[in-house]
Amino acid sequence: MKTDLLNGLIALKLVAEKGSFTAAARELGVSTSAVSQTIKQLEKSLNCVLLNRTTRSTSLTEIGQQFLSQYQPALEQLLTAMEQLSSFTGKPAGNLRINLPRASWPMVIGPVLAGFRKQYPEITLDLYFEESLVDIVSSGFDAGIRPSETTAGDMTAIRISPPFAFVVAASPAYLKKRGKPQHPKDLLQHDCIHYRFENSVVYKRWEFEENGRDISISPPCTLIVNDSMIVEDCALKDMGFFYTPDNLIQEKVSRGELMICLEEYAAMSDGYYLYYPNVYQVSPKLRAFIDYLKAHRPNRLVSR
Repeated sequence: MKTDLLNGLIALKLVAEKGSFTAAARELGVSTSAVSQTIKQLEKSLNCVLLNRTTRSTSLTEIGQQFLSQYQPALEQLLTAMEQLSSFTGKPAGNLRINLPRASWPMVIGPVLAGFRKQYPEITLDLYFEESLVDIVSSGFDAGIRPSETTAGDMTAIRISPPFAFVVAASPAYLKKRGKPQHPKDLLQHDCIHYRFENSVVYKRWEFEENGRDISISPPCTLIVNDSMIVEDCALKDMGFFYTPDNLIQEKVSRGELMICLEEYAAMSDGYYLYYPNVYQVSPKLRAFIDYLKAHRPNRLVSR
């Protein structure tokens, strides 16, 4: 709809309600002549007379009454929608959908969630946990959280956690029985628990670093599980090694329930990043989330 036609519809509605051009002009914050000219343009576009004008009064013609009764409900809906949109874009509010892996919870979201909800009660935070990489745009998410190595290159990405290491760990009982590996290649002779992503891809390549270069090992799949918590539980039950961010198992390591091996070969990640589409203007709800995470991101690793 052309702007001049929309202005004409609004002006006609107000003149009919107020009974005069002057009152309608006062409501719109414009001059009386501007209202008169706007309605004349509307009448010209529609090729009909909508108002009877005299020096003493103004009233709708028969066709003007019929026309107003037909478009007024739609105009009211349109104006209400525009008002709500203006309010929505002016303050942080609404449903904010974030796609993230479970491993990011203790390091990134868990420590700040209560504070964020308290500061922004009008934002409904919809957290969808999954391990597989998804197209956040086509899946209807406002943003995603992933390690730096997996964020898409065409996205805006902001680091929201400190770096962390990927390590292998097993239970003391398993290590007592099978021995500790001295090099990542030794894992080829061990029982290893692999994780299956939700898209059915098994994470078989375990990354390490040796003398400044990256190396990868594909240990035998003696057990495959599609839940990261169960993977860890299987290791606690002496079933073998698993590959994990070190911060997630710090507490169990300190209690002696798990032992990290090959730590000198651990591959480093730059940390978790919040990523979202490159857009001209970020919505207030996402901007609030970004700013809050940046202001409260930890300076050190947070254990579970």
